[in-house]
Amino acid sequence: MPSIPSPTSVGAVVHWDMTNTDEIVRRLERGEIEAKDVLVTVDEEVIIPPGCTDLPSALRHAQLQAQCLQVFKFAELKASVLAKVRGNSVFMYEKEYLAVYESITAHRDVWFNVLLRDECRASGTTAILGILCTIRRQRGDLRGCMKVMPAYLAVLEAYGKSIDRSEEDSLWNFKRLEMKANLIRLNCGAQLPDKAMAVKAFRDVVAFEREAKAAGRYLESDADMAEVMGVYIGHQRFHKVSDETIFNSLKVVFGSEESHEDTEAGNCGLKVCGLCDNEEKMQGDFNKCSRCHEQRYCSKQCQVKDWKAHKHLCKKNQLNVESDMLSWITKQLTSNYTKMVEVHSERPVSESQMISAKAGLAKLLKRMLAEDFKQYDTEMGIGDLPYDPAFSQALADYFAAQPGYEEVWRELRIGYKEKLEREMQEKMEKGEIIPSEEAIRHQAVQVALAFKQKMGSMFAEDGETDELMDPVRHNEFVDEIIELSKKFMREHPQFNSYDGLMNMANDPDYITELGVMLALRHFKVEVE
Repeated sequence: MPSIPSPTSVGAVVHWDMTNTDEIVRRLERGEIEAKDVLVTVDEEVIIPPGCTDLPSALRHAQLQAQCLQVFKFAELKASVLAKVRGNSVFMYEKEYLAVYESITAHRDVWFNVLLRDECRASGTTAILGILCTIRRQRGDLRGCMKVMPAYLAVLEAYGKSIDRSEEDSLWNFKRLEMKANLIRLNCGAQLPDKAMAVKAFRDVVAFEREAKAAGRYLESDADMAEVMGVYIGHQRFHKVSDETIFNSLKVVFGSEESHEDTEAGNCGLKVCGLCDNEEKMQGDFNKCSRCHEQRYCSKQCQVKDWKAHKHLCKKNQLNVESDMLSWITKQLTSNYTKMVEVHSERPVSESQMISAKAGLAKLLKRMLAEDFKQYDTEMGIGDLPYDPAFSQALADYFAAQPGYEEVWRELRIGYKEKLEREMQEKMEKGEIIPSEEAIRHQAVQVALAFKQKMGSMFAEDGETDELMDPVRHNEFVDEIIELSKKFMREHPQFNSYDGLMNMANDPDYITELGVMLALRHFKVEVE
């Protein structure tokens, strides 16, 4: 069968095959070529099925086969080449992966009778559908994920039939893709919930892990489910554990977005335009800044308009807070101070005035975090910055000098810091909590999981889990930690902040109160 032409350049156009991937990635990162300049050509023999006895039907089949193959090659290009460019990921190209799925469902005969008989193509198609399932699962679209699942498993089966099982590398690649499919089914089964699917998938994953470790084929990147679940159940003798116990434990670990974060697919959320509030309808809809590879825009017009502000945050800064977080904060603060003008004046701020104010604020924010407010230059500390009256006064002074804002903020800025200090003091006296409910719950979930991991062996005896492994009891435990955290912050004001919340779990007094609560409410221990 003829191969795709070797890598050549015609002007700015580069033809891709599997041998020149690294070269193209380097050229893309250096800016020598753009993604649109990378072409993939289909130069393969067409296989005409026996049923096509006349020339017109044979031509139609040949054209359909070429179209299906082009869909696959285009998605493979995105996943194998463009995803490797700095700032990109395999999760950016949902449209291309969806096109493969739709082509398979529409032209099943072409795919399963012709295209998937090739081992490399079957492996690549399996990986593409796996990424599509992961994107949907991470987004919370479990039904959408399960809609793709039958085609995913069918392609995986076709891949298994295409390999030479005497070749160990091919066999283990198939087994690893099979394990990844089971991880997705395990996760979905725990959340839907579907007990039979989740438990079977879990046992299959554990069986793969044991076989891979025994054969020296286990990779650090493989998910060690035996280790994870062993912590919760108390041991790894899963053949002695009932399906009900396994399922309850899986629901605790994977049964909610709060209790499980998949860092591999952390970029699966839909992006919001850096200028306006438009949101992607599908992963990869928006273009990203080619300089920082972080900021997304819904259109070229928005990107051009926002450049005046974004250029100050585009490159890696010297602060601890990441540039994308600074961009988001700058956008939110500009929006908040603009809304105050709308409340107090009938004269709205124009788009050009808002963009200009945002640009100046981006520069100011970087300088403030590097100088007068550097104590907030941390991942959690940045959440406390807007609550600092001195910072808010500095922003009021800044906006009082900005066209379109000056009329309102020249008046509001007078005594602004003192006003906010009084309001803050009143909140403290009333026992109001500064960190958001979302931040407190997130911290409580982490505390609950960390505590249970350390005490995992106490939650199991002879293969049975303690009642805390039940999802209902787990959620009650998290709610109790939230209430304890709020009470502790009221009694210890130094922890009533985002930075304080992050450090509270290490405070000896907090840990003691948590232990007493757990002993009294869950182990029914009398505490003197």
